[in-house]
Amino acid sequence: MLFNAPTVSAASSDTEPIEKMSRKEVKELTKDESKERVEVLTARLHDIKDMDLDEMSWNERRKLKKEVRIIEKEMKLQQNDAGIYISGGALVVIILLLILL
Repeated sequence: MLFNAPTVSAASSDTEPIEKMSRKEVKELTKDESKERVEVLTARLHDIKDMDLDEMSWNERRKLKKEVRIIEKEMKLQQNDAGIYISGGALVVIILLLILL
């Protein structure tokens, strides 16, 4: 399955760190797999948030920060197909064209 976790732990937590997926792998996920992956990523973020960072070494905290960035990037990739973005200038031009025509 696609959700293999590496064997090396980034910090002293009960769950394993999330394995980074490529852009291509993220785009090839089905909707069900994507939902499952988002749930796994969200659960991992909550685990990291609940950790006591004061007791960790600098390297462990750095690894966790890196993992959080990876998770956030992957979640953004999965949500990119959510809509169309129009700049403010383009919106003004469209409105002017609709008024004039």
